[in-house]
Amino acid sequence: MGLWLRRRQRELDLDREIRAHLLAEADEEQLSSNAAQRAFGNTTLIKELVREMWGWSSVERFMQDLRYGLRLMARNPGFTAVAVLSLALGIGANTAIFSVFDALLLRTLPVKHPEQLITLTRTDGRRTGDSISYPMFQNFRSLRQVFSDMSAVYQTGQSNVMINGPGGGLDDGTVVVGLVSGSYFSMLGVKPATGRLLTSDDDIVLGGHPVTVLGYSYWQRRFGGARDVAGQTLTFNNTTYTILGVAAKGFSGEVVSSPTDLWVPMAMESQVIPERPGLVTNQTSMWTRVIGRMQPGMTPQRAQPLLQVTFQQLLLARAGSGASPQTIQQLAEQRIQLEPAGGSRCSAKFLRSL
Repeated sequence: MGLWLRRRQRELDLDREIRAHLLAEADEEQLSSNAAQRAFGNTTLIKELVREMWGWSSVERFMQDLRYGLRLMARNPGFTAVAVLSLALGIGANTAIFSVFDALLLRTLPVKHPEQLITLTRTDGRRTGDSISYPMFQNFRSLRQVFSDMSAVYQTGQSNVMINGPGGGLDDGTVVVGLVSGSYFSMLGVKPATGRLLTSDDDIVLGGHPVTVLGYSYWQRRFGGARDVAGQTLTFNNTTYTILGVAAKGFSGEVVSSPTDLWVPMAMESQVIPERPGLVTNQTSMWTRVIGRMQPGMTPQRAQPLLQVTFQQLLLARAGSGASPQTIQQLAEQRIQLEPAGGSRCSAKFLRSL
């Protein structure tokens, strides 16, 4: 309304100024009003030029087009409804697609120096996998000239999580639990939102560390963001875990597109996956994903030959001295590879396929 009033006032001022010029022209040249008008020029054109300088013409044209479009839509309500619905569906679909694309391909991990992170994959030229045995992980972790730190990860779903204490109860959905080795959070540089996170001291004795860290979203959803959550307990698979703290907001795990609700020390593997006990000592079961932080100055190209030597030694040791020549040949074809891990796991696979 204020803009319209200011415009109206400026239009009146413009009219008065033009009339004043016409009167001055008539008095100075002793002309009639029509002759003065001809001598002064086209007043309508002058007004349009002044309005262009004020910047209102484009607004006027937009409003005229808008009124015209609204009149057309009012005359054809059926067509208008179909057009609006089509636009809404198109915008919604594009928004959903971009959200998925952003989550799977664009986002990087909200951690310290994500560009330094790698994950290990193994291939025989035909198939590629991103899991190795836990003893293999322990051997790779010892390559200090390559890695400043490394962590093993396994993700599983639990449908029997019981929150203990007031306001608790059985969780009515599937809770995603991440088994991680003790240096997981320190390696990534993740800080706690409250309480503390897992450390290497929480991952020493097999079955002896029933503790857990909550994901920020799970803490908000299931505990209402209570600041005193540390010290409370939850139970699943007949084991009760004490909550140590909550991971920082924005961090939901090392795979952007697959968020984790709870983290538990790898030492609790037999309690979390009771149907597959003893995986942390099994040389042959390829089940853990590995994420590592490379030493400053180290590159995947320089690191790969070093890892390949260790990988071949481990494979041959596992096969034993009685392995057949065919088995040895098959093992020799296997390769260990390093892939960027600072973004989504899907993004690395997508980039490899290009």
